[in-house]
Amino acid sequence: MSGFVGRGGRALSALGLSGALLMGGLAFGGVAHAEAPVVCVGDLAPAGQEEVDSFDSDFGEGGCTVLDGSLRIPTTNVGDLDGLFSLTSVTGDVLLTRGEFSTGDAVLTDLDGLTNLTSIGGNLDVIGNAELADLDGLSNLTSIGGGGLIEVENWIQVESRIQVENNAILASFCGLYGLLSADGLVDEYIVSGNAENPSEAAVLTCDPREMVSTKIGLLLGDPGVSEKAKDKLVKAQDKLDKAIDKFADKDVKKGFSELAKTVKELSKAGREDAAVAGLIQSLVDNAADEAWYAIDTAIAAGGDQREIDKAEAELVKSEKDLDEGKPDKAIKHYGHAWDKAQKALK
Repeated sequence: MSGFVGRGGRALSALGLSGALLMGGLAFGGVAHAEAPVVCVGDLAPAGQEEVDSFDSDFGEGGCTVLDGSLRIPTTNVGDLDGLFSLTSVTGDVLLTRGEFSTGDAVLTDLDGLTNLTSIGGNLDVIGNAELADLDGLSNLTSIGGGGLIEVENWIQVESRIQVENNAILASFCGLYGLLSADGLVDEYIVSGNAENPSEAAVLTCDPREMVSTKIGLLLGDPGVSEKAKDKLVKAQDKLDKAIDKFADKDVKKGFSELAKTVKELSKAGREDAAVAGLIQSLVDNAADEAWYAIDTAIAAGGDQREIDKAEAELVKSEKDLDEGKPDKAIKHYGHAWDKAQKALK
């Protein structure tokens, strides 16, 4: 198994996307989770809603997963992006703009149809959508790059841009958390004229647990997810909401317990599914960060070394759990590590 790095910058044991991690689950299957990518070539610039609605079916079962071109949506003519659920990658630009001289009366209220999109090769523009309140549909996006190639002193610089402007009620930018936290944005971040205009640093203060809850909600609306899997996801979201409440109430021990239950339910939801594995990994990352931060705080404060040693021993146990494909048990040990670190400060 390969390793991943938590927010604290320490190398931790891998979750992986298959094998022992997701045991006894229900296969998702469906358009967003096809095993082999289906590539469609050329720009998609629909003149109206019907072209978007038929997009998946035009490419057979599983739909088009990779658009080798740009996605140019005139949001005066298209108000619903659900026909694009199959897309995981766009090699060119993604432009969701309300043209100055357009005459259509469509209204774009959400980006949920882009929930499976993980990479954009060009730029991302979201401009002039008066009824768009959030960017949650972009929460799985982790990479933007290649908006243009510029020669600078005999080397080629890759340019990329995200531009979100003049969306009158747009206040929530947490859908960009995955992109910014993964260092997926190469160049320009242009945000203005919206209800809120957060900096990149402000977006990174979004609660990762809230973001996982958002992603679960998006999966529940994905037609490619089976009803049995959705039933497990509903249970997972309920546990996660309880965890979020416990952490907010400073009842951290119970928060870790509910987080472990969340991961256990997620593990039942899908076998070898990248979307579910990504959610689990995000929650494990978050639990690890909480534990490491508590231990670092105890060390900096000159806390009881015996308790600090016990806390670090719990971290070793968590790594063993991860190696064995038991992320829920790993989170429990992260919780124990946090608790020992608190005792070290007393």
